[in-house]
Amino acid sequence: MRIMLAGALLFLAAWMTVLRPGPVEPEAPATSPTSAPVVNGAAPQSAPGQAAAAAQNAAGTAEQAAAARAGQAAVAPGTAPATSAIPVAPGQAAPVEAPKVDFKAAGVPDAVAKDLGEKVTVLLFWNRKAADDRAVNRAVKGVFRHRGQVAIHRVPIANVSKYAAITRGADVAQSPTVLVVDRRLSVEPLVGYVDTTSIDQVVVDAFLNEGEKVDTVKYLQKLEGYCSGANRRLDSLDDITSPRRLRRAVSAMTPTLNRLFTRVRALKPPPAYRAMHKDLIALIKLDKSILARVNTFVRGGAVNSSALRRELNRHRSKSYALDLELAAAGLTACR
Repeated sequence: MRIMLAGALLFLAAWMTVLRPGPVEPEAPATSPTSAPVVNGAAPQSAPGQAAAAAQNAAGTAEQAAAARAGQAAVAPGTAPATSAIPVAPGQAAPVEAPKVDFKAAGVPDAVAKDLGEKVTVLLFWNRKAADDRAVNRAVKGVFRHRGQVAIHRVPIANVSKYAAITRGADVAQSPTVLVVDRRLSVEPLVGYVDTTSIDQVVVDAFLNEGEKVDTVKYLQKLEGYCSGANRRLDSLDDITSPRRLRRAVSAMTPTLNRLFTRVRALKPPPAYRAMHKDLIALIKLDKSILARVNTFVRGGAVNSSALRRELNRHRSKSYALDLELAAAGLTACR
């Protein structure tokens, strides 16, 4: 759904500037929209993340077109800040039972020992004097915390011997090295430079190592089914290459998105997934608002490109974090 929405926005931008210059509301005086952070200063690598980034570019193009028709100098589209830390806590199920290991007795510092087996634990072994290490430290700070289910610890490489009970078999021989320890105490090492997106993906894999929640939770099964149904109804509309196809896509997407919103909102999530459910409903509402603006334009109305761009900035940041949470629950169709 979001990929198609991005395609519609990209074609909308081209249509405004080349195919059908139309009325565009004047922008509000220069107030810089507050955009939420983007992980590691780069567009997320998941398909929904790429869709949001594409939509962002489309809004920027539309904004330039509006300025040009108003006789103003074109303004390059803005970019979001290059840091991300989403303070948070997943609608994940209760932690799986880990092997009984007394990490404290093995010399692991208390702050780390208490998280091992209880949370997915990200350990960075680093040397603060090295440029790559500092870059990875910034990346680790931006890792999505899955509503408190992920713990982050940074350890000077000189102290690696204190962590022998964890690093055994992982061969932490250089810095920077990131270890992602799942709640069953399996360890995934990432050696050398890595960005936030890469670490986030390994963290998602750590949750999935416990077994995909969608296999056992009825709420997740219904949610996946509703999203899959919406995607199937739109499969024939992927290629938006003409004004007619754009109108057709918008006509199909509007009732489909409204139906999805109604069905998802009617679900009763278990306590562990209430926060995720609330965020998903909010994101679908934002999708509906963006689509309504596109629909207004294709029917000959005016588009406030500044307002559209603000919504796209919000969508970009919210969808990245939510996609990680959905993925950790084993959901794919809603991402």
